[in-house]
Amino acid sequence: MRPTLYILLSVVALYASANPIFTSEARSTQAFTNSAGACNPGDFDGDYDIDFADFVAFASAFGTMYPRPVRSADYEVLASLYNATDGPNWINSANWLTDNDVSTWHGITATNGRVTGIILEGNNLSGTIPPELGNLSHLTHLSFASNRLTGQIPPELGKLANLSQLTLAENQLSGTIPSELGNLSNLRLIHFAGNQLSGTIPVALADLHLLQALYLHGNQLSGTIPPQLANLSNLVILFLSENRLIGPIPPELGNMASLQRLWIGANQFSGRIPIELTNLTGLTRLFIGRSQLTGTVPPEISNLSNLRILVFHYSSLTGPLPHSLTQLQQLHQFWFEGSDLCAPVDATFQTWLQGIRNLRGRHCDSSASSEE
Repeated sequence: MRPTLYILLSVVALYASANPIFTSEARSTQAFTNSAGACNPGDFDGDYDIDFADFVAFASAFGTMYPRPVRSADYEVLASLYNATDGPNWINSANWLTDNDVSTWHGITATNGRVTGIILEGNNLSGTIPPELGNLSHLTHLSFASNRLTGQIPPELGKLANLSQLTLAENQLSGTIPSELGNLSNLRLIHFAGNQLSGTIPVALADLHLLQALYLHGNQLSGTIPPQLANLSNLVILFLSENRLIGPIPPELGNMASLQRLWIGANQFSGRIPIELTNLTGLTRLFIGRSQLTGTVPPEISNLSNLRILVFHYSSLTGPLPHSLTQLQQLHQFWFEGSDLCAPVDATFQTWLQGIRNLRGRHCDSSASSEE
């Protein structure tokens, strides 16, 4: 036997002899004495010789003495995320794939070893979202915003029954929005803005009755706005702008009593402004410009007394603005340039306009702009 191995095992044996776990009767008989009862440090297999088998025997005993930490049931799912999104090149990957508790891994929150949150915003993730994430049954928050993810949104995310926030904004995701997301009955936030998503808005999203914010702007979505979205009675924010949506604006949207921000411009909508939108008395922001809407602005728009931002610009809307707008005393941004709308020149209306800090549009008696 090599002297080096003999010395190593002898040192190990002396250490082990002082350790209570190794000094049990069973181990002392087998590992520290030969059949004659003489101590033979390092002879872990009791064969009167110190060889490689003794090293293996010690390694096995040492592994029992210091067992590997029990891994979280979600460890393998997180490992698949790390591998699928180029983990070695993340900005911060502290503790990932180590035996430290997963709650110490960068961007991970966990309770009793089960992952409840993954927040990896702006962390240089690239690649695709692994479908295995659908197995994180305790997950409530998931955010990959501002990374370089590609590919499609896995329909398996529709299995995350406890999820309340899903943020995938500002990536390079493509394909359609999975209808399976309509199964996420606890979801309160969907933020998919700034991707390359296509296809229609799934009607299944109308089943998310707890949803409070839906951000789908800045994609390539097509088709019409599903009128069923009006069933989202708790929705506060609806952003659908900068897509390729067509058709008339559904009048059913006027039934969304909780709505405060309706941002649906920069699409290809046609028809008139639905009078039903003036029922949304909680609105603070309304953007329906940069569209093909026609007709005049309904005078009932004065019902929206909480409006702070109103945008009609670059549309096909026509005619003088209704005098009832002067009742909107909280308005501080009003854009109607690039359309055939114009501001009446009477003193009352002009005085009201002067109180608006961010104004873009023209007077009815002149082609000169009143932009400020």
